[in-house]
Amino acid sequence: MLELDARLCSNEVFVCSEGSLFTFRYKEQDRTVRLGRVLFRPQHGTAGKNMMIIRVKCACLDCHGEHSNCDWQGKRLVLKIGLSGENRVSEYKFLDRCRKIAIGEHEWVLNHLPEIHCSFDIPFREYRSRIDTKKRFQRGFEMRVMRGSIQEELEPLSSLTTARECAQVFYDIVQCHHWLWKYPRILHRNISQANIMVREQDGKKYGVLNDWDLAIWLSNTGSGRPSKLLTGTAPYMAHEQQSGFWKGPHRYRHDLESVFYVILLLTCLYSSLNQRNPTP
Repeated sequence: MLELDARLCSNEVFVCSEGSLFTFRYKEQDRTVRLGRVLFRPQHGTAGKNMMIIRVKCACLDCHGEHSNCDWQGKRLVLKIGLSGENRVSEYKFLDRCRKIAIGEHEWVLNHLPEIHCSFDIPFREYRSRIDTKKRFQRGFEMRVMRGSIQEELEPLSSLTTARECAQVFYDIVQCHHWLWKYPRILHRNISQANIMVREQDGKKYGVLNDWDLAIWLSNTGSGRPSKLLTGTAPYMAHEQQSGFWKGPHRYRHDLESVFYVILLLTCLYSSLNQRNPTP
């Protein structure tokens, strides 16, 4: 299994170059992808929002030749990788639970969920300083891993061209969010403009609720772990959550308020979804 040197500072971890190869475990074998354009690079020190998004193509030998049988051939893929608490539930596990429920009359929701092809963790080697820190702070210190996944590449809201498409996407997001709360019992906890994406399929555009790094099972909303209190992205966080007196837990209504703020800011700051109004 791959390991990372815990002495690397966080900004060194995210250094990469276009054309580099990245190998990880997939279906009990090594799978290699070639890195392309970096779509998102985290800001140093931004707690809870430190995932890097890189466009990738599968570089395995099966992807070449007429008789290719690579299960990723022709798919638009991204590598999402960054630091995560080692006990935090991965996006893949949340979505796996959703897909097991999304059958029959619930199958419609699959159009509004991201497709994650695989997920993997790369642990840090244990150095004495980290072990001592964990002992000192006990529950106040959370061990970290480098968590990665290969996902379908989706389109941003700026890809929409009409008001009708925009209205449909936000309707999709609200319906999907309610389904998550009612059936698999999940709260997303980080709805923002960047996390509402678009999937175009068979000539139709669907709203997709993306980025589940801060999601939580409803049964765990009372947890006091520091990382589980990281919810939302300013300025989309609910008003109550931005108070210094707020101690949780995160509620269903907080996510709905975030959807409202996304719509509000798009309406006030943009003349169209891909053209921002000039600053006064």
